[in-house]
Amino acid sequence: MPCTNPNPSSGPSSSSRSGLLWPVVLWTGLAFAFAPTLADSFHHLVLQPWTRATLIFPVLALVAARAERPCTASRSGWVLILLGISIQLLAIGGGLVRVGRIGFVLAAIGLCRGAGWCSLPAALLLGFLLPLPHAVLELGSPWLEGGLAQVAAFFAAGIGFEVVPGRDGLASAEASLRLADYDGGLGLVFLFAGLAWFDCQRSPRRSLRRLLFLAGLCVLAAGAVQVASLTISALVLAIGGKDAAGTARAILDGVPWILTWISGIVLALRHRRGGVVGGRDPVAEGVPS
Repeated sequence: MPCTNPNPSSGPSSSSRSGLLWPVVLWTGLAFAFAPTLADSFHHLVLQPWTRATLIFPVLALVAARAERPCTASRSGWVLILLGISIQLLAIGGGLVRVGRIGFVLAAIGLCRGAGWCSLPAALLLGFLLPLPHAVLELGSPWLEGGLAQVAAFFAAGIGFEVVPGRDGLASAEASLRLADYDGGLGLVFLFAGLAWFDCQRSPRRSLRRLLFLAGLCVLAAGAVQVASLTISALVLAIGGKDAAGTARAILDGVPWILTWISGIVLALRHRRGGVVGGRDPVAEGVPS
């Protein structure tokens, strides 16, 4: 259901203070309720740099929400909050704190809908806060990262640098780099899909066909970014020097999430003045708000 203003006569002056105070209070309460989960998520962000790209999606959700007309609150949002808290309690009780991140994302989406801050398509951007689990990343490992390593070695050889690719990494006469399951780019495809979702729902020409087209571009763009990162890392290995392997790993870990952030910021600036597009929206149709 599109966003509508439940009280058109009320101007911004009548709700300026409450409009700022209540979001702060509610988000602070949500963060307090999910403190164990958020602490584990912070630890994961430190250990796995590629997951830092997920932090662009609260920014994009805010941009989408601010560009919409005021929305009616949805009672189902509060149900999502209770469901999210229940998932966290079960996760902590079962010793699987990381599973509680699913509960936090559900609760965050529920809060946005329960408070009427944005439409469901905009709130769903918060779903991309969840990085793909390793159980999914391992489905393509080690063949996926090994294949990308072959392509990176080919490009490196094309400009005169010899690097030997393998199923578990890249190696040169100077140093070697072991690849992990997340170096296959599946996680990056998922993140770029989130960027496509944002771009499609903010576009004046929203349609399922456009969403599918953007999804295809996401796969190509994610693959290109991952191959470029691997190629640069291969060049660093071939050149050698002090801690070449560590530098190559830092490049491979950092370039994808930095480029995801840059892409997200570019899209946010592009659509920052966009309003709610009227008319039929096949992307959002059929999704209850």
